[in-house]
Amino acid sequence: MPQQTSSDSNEFGEALVLAGLALALWKGLEYVSGSSKTEESQRLVQEANALYERGEIKSAIEKLGKAIEKDKQNALAYNQIAWFLATNASTLPPSEARTNELQQAFNYATRAVELETNPQVKGNYYDTLAEVYFQNGQYDEAIVEFKRALTLAPDLDKTDSAYPANFRLGICYQAKNNLTAAREAFLRAIADGTQNPFVYGALGDTCFNLGSYHEAVQYYTQVPTLGSKWKFPDSQFARQWMANVLVNAGSAYYHLGNLAEWKRMNEHARQFDPASPYPLANLASERARSSDATGMRQYLEAAMPLLIVERDQALISFFKTEPNFEPYRAMVYQLLLGHQKISPREFAEWRTAQNATPPANVTYNIHGVTASTLVIGDENRVRVQTNKSDARADALQTIRTAIETGDLSALKKQDALHYVEQLGRALASPDSPQRSEAIARYKEKLQAEVQGTAVAKVIGGPLGSLMS
Repeated sequence: MPQQTSSDSNEFGEALVLAGLALALWKGLEYVSGSSKTEESQRLVQEANALYERGEIKSAIEKLGKAIEKDKQNALAYNQIAWFLATNASTLPPSEARTNELQQAFNYATRAVELETNPQVKGNYYDTLAEVYFQNGQYDEAIVEFKRALTLAPDLDKTDSAYPANFRLGICYQAKNNLTAAREAFLRAIADGTQNPFVYGALGDTCFNLGSYHEAVQYYTQVPTLGSKWKFPDSQFARQWMANVLVNAGSAYYHLGNLAEWKRMNEHARQFDPASPYPLANLASERARSSDATGMRQYLEAAMPLLIVERDQALISFFKTEPNFEPYRAMVYQLLLGHQKISPREFAEWRTAQNATPPANVTYNIHGVTASTLVIGDENRVRVQTNKSDARADALQTIRTAIETGDLSALKKQDALHYVEQLGRALASPDSPQRSEAIARYKEKLQAEVQGTAVAKVIGGPLGSLMS
């Protein structure tokens, strides 16, 4: 199933900004008392914090500069200006300006650490230094400083549970692909009381990637409730991110074999973000798995205009390879081509590859008409033996239309031919675990459909050879 995770670097960077920027104001405020050596410098720090709360970041930074001029030993002022610069830099694209802001933030953060003597407060300032490294993509250095901060200030995440250090430490571990350590860090943040929905989403992603799907569902499904109480500065981003989490929850349910919840999660995701193609892709896959070609096509038609080729290559690849679409692959490719999501050359190359696939034959009989379907990948050719009577000609047309259009729903009521056809396609596909799974699935469906009925007699020998 296509999974749209928020741990992708750009997307998660935006998420961290939204999770942390509105909260950055409170960084270090508990340590104002006793941390400033002059009343004037302390007053300027408080004024800077008020400016930052109103979104006047540049003015806040200028005010902190004046606080440092008044008292060059004011560790809190150095810490606050480092924090403001680092979190502001996170909103900037890679550029010289961003690099300069992070360098300034590093200089101020290291000075704050040098000046501070109180171990608890010093731990808070090490957290700021870790944030600077984190925003600069220096994850090894950030991990060292986050650990140092949490050692000196073990209650740091309890006093700042909205944007906990363990959360950011976990993201660093994710970036280093140390998923076990990331999971432990996220769990510590939750144990310390965070209600930040991004922590739960990140933990869900980590558990998913570890293959712990039950645990992933546990944390993913708490996000909507937590998100409804969270103050998102950008409501559109909030809806998009929540939809992504629900898509991921659906993928976890799919891996657990809970197809009803898989479908429900994607329907819920679609309500959050109707412009996302991911829920539609999964719902189309669910309809294909349920042999509903019409429903599948409706979801695909809705998804195609939402695809952006440069952005959604993973999703386009999903349409081209997902086993659930195998009986309808020709239709899928034609839709991709018609909506200009693949080039005519790619479509032609796919057709050539399909024609090179060794054929499989499925022979069946409907109302006296014997038809042999030659399956070459997703291209079908029908050979029919008939005496041209009207009834048999009608049966022939039913077979031909269903096969050539890819809409097999017309065959469902006719001797389980739907499952015969899908089994034939599975037998014709390249060897893979998905092929083996498809063959086993359609054999089981076919056996259940025809056992003890006249259908078994009608299909007769060909069915027996397929089931062997």
